[in-house]
Amino acid sequence: WTTLRSPALLRALFSPRVDREVLRFALPQSLNMALNQGLNRIDALMLSFFGVSANLIGVYTLVSDLTQLIRLAKMAFSGVYSPLVAKYRAMRNRLGVLQALDDTTRKSSSISLALLMLIMCTWPLFIFDANETWTDSTRFPWLLCAGPLMSAFFGLCGNTLLMYGHSRLLLLNAIGAGSLNVLLNYLLIPPLGLLGAALATAISNITISVAQ
Repeated sequence: WTTLRSPALLRALFSPRVDREVLRFALPQSLNMALNQGLNRIDALMLSFFGVSANLIGVYTLVSDLTQLIRLAKMAFSGVYSPLVAKYRAMRNRLGVLQALDDTTRKSSSISLALLMLIMCTWPLFIFDANETWTDSTRFPWLLCAGPLMSAFFGLCGNTLLMYGHSRLLLLNAIGAGSLNVLLNYLLIPPLGLLGAALATAISNITISVAQ
């Protein structure tokens, strides 16, 4: 109770002052995270816009969600990698950052390749009934794997930029990739359907990885 009544704590909780440096970092990063989430859903929205059947969109969305499992290794390792980068940055140890990036990426990409093969061999079992036939493209799942796989190999570059304070740069990357995704979906879905949506998403995700 004494701690809760501390003047310093009360000032921190109820002070109208805002740390501008924190806002300059946090606001772009929050928008960046939102756009990255949207990048994985724009294709389904665009498919609906062009009147693709609900059944096809449902299958496409389920496959897209399954391919996101490829990112699990990268996401797990990033929880360890990011504080490590912060530590090395404080120590001005650039070589340590590069070594950590190399070692962590090797581990996450190796696991992600195994997850890729597992998902691509089993995805129909999760989605279709035993007697159900699929007459649309069977190539689009491979294209949907491009983004998660690029994230596994190069996604930690984004974590590195973030820990060096470049949240606005990451936001610009996300805006560029999101705009490209919308444009490519608009151009490719009418002639190619699901394959066009997957191709647009693959190109956009590769673009943001290369930019990082």
